[in-house]
Amino acid sequence: MHFAKTSVAALTAALLAATSASAAVVTKRDETWTLDGLHRDCAKDGSHCTWSFDIDNKAGEKAPCKHIVKSQGGKPASQSHGGPTFCGVYRLESSWDNSNGPDKAFSVIGVLDQSRKVIGFFGYDDAEVADGRVVTPDHTSVIKPFNQKSIL
Repeated sequence: MHFAKTSVAALTAALLAATSASAAVVTKRDETWTLDGLHRDCAKDGSHCTWSFDIDNKAGEKAPCKHIVKSQGGKPASQSHGGPTFCGVYRLESSWDNSNGPDKAFSVIGVLDQSRKVIGFFGYDDAEVADGRVVTPDHTSVIKPFNQKSIL
């Protein structure tokens, strides 16, 4: 899967705008999060899609999440930016990209823990989430410190 730098940068910038400058960055080496049981259900008319999953921070806590994306700019919701969505301590945004061709289109969900200033990115090919399928295996992301200096 190829991630377009522009989509990830745009998503990162959007999440950055909501990050508190006073929060402390605390990460464990190679700490990972998983989005468990993820599936995307879209309305037949393309007006909205609902992403459903649990955010597993591997610390014994799972946060259930429903991320609703609405159609924007004349495009179906499956091809639109979504968020912000708040699930427990997490702030989510999503973006869609097809710059590598329609058969390689994908969505990226950024999951930010604002209190710890850490973020994970999860990418899903359009084919993986078609027709409301539950994605298997669950996708995992190594979380990274999230601050303005690290992305500019």
